Amino acid sequence: ARSVYVDYVDYDAVAHHAGIMRPESLDALVGLDAVLGRLEQVAEAAPRDYRIVVLSDHGQSQGEVFADRYGESLSDLVSRLAGTSVTGTELNTEGSAQVGVLTGEQPGVVASALRAGSSSTMEQAEAEEAQAQAAAASEQSLLVFGSGNLGLVYAGGGAHRLTRDEIERRWPALLPGLTGHEGVSFVVVETADGPVAIGPSGEHRLRDGVVVGPDPLTAFRPEAAAFLLRASSMPEAPDIAVNSLLDESTGEVAAFEGLVGCHGGTGGWQTRPMYVHPAHWPVIEEKPLGAEALHQQLVAWLTTQGIDLAQPA
Repeated sequence: ARSVYVDYVDYDAVAHHAGIMRPESLDALVGLDAVLGRLEQVAEAAPRDYRIVVLSDHGQSQGEVFADRYGESLSDLVSRLAGTSVTGTELNTEGSAQVGVLTGEQPGVVASALRAGSSSTMEQAEAEEAQAQAAAASEQSLLVFGSGNLGLVYAGGGAHRLTRDEIERRWPALLPGLTGHEGVSFVVVETADGPVAIGPSGEHRLRDGVVVGPDPLTAFRPEAAAFLLRASSMPEAPDIAVNSLLDESTGEVAAFEGLVGCHGGTGGWQTRPMYVHPAHWPVIEEKPLGAEALHQQLVAWLTTQGIDLAQPA
């Protein structure tokens, strides 16, 4: 094969639950090191001149889970502050149905029923009313996901990302309650000036870098603002992105899901990915930001090795 890509997930899976420096996690690294050694031996014996690139798409941070630290999950906190129903990621069958409503799946089901029953005016009216009730019920509902120490809060019943003003009108206590919580470093919301990171007493506008009051990103790496701007610009970005605390003395964070070792937000070792490559290969940028930039680098290296990706293997 001209190029081979292999994904090793052992350490990631073990460290999520055991911790990043536990013996069982380090054992997984020892096993991975042995595999890389065998690959080097195979490459030396192979008729094709192979070069090896090793990369991690992220590091891992560690710390006590948010719910254990503060006695309530992020879903419970959001529900308490907003005074409305919240569906979290720990779902039963009923919860799954509620998620369907919030994400637009339920109205689609109703629409299908409407088309199937279009020969009956009564059935059509009932289907339209059911769809309206589902949308109305979800307008004040919130859907909360946890991805490591990143919390994703989506509002139901809308086709666009809510702005800060809209969030404050619907749930006046939500943003102040989140940013004032000791387990939250900052939240990111959309405004007329673009996405803004809001901390306990200061704000950082991600698009132009303007900071008002104490910068909520001071404790994080210099790339944090660019990282957040990239994430906030994605069409899947939540209405509210919540980043947990970062303990500056220990580097610990608090995952919003039940993981001791985590990644997803920013803070701690999760923001220190690495890649190792032949030293003489040209580098497009010293610190590629995001998966797209890293992909471009890998493709560029393949091209310099004479591999035309447009041609079949």
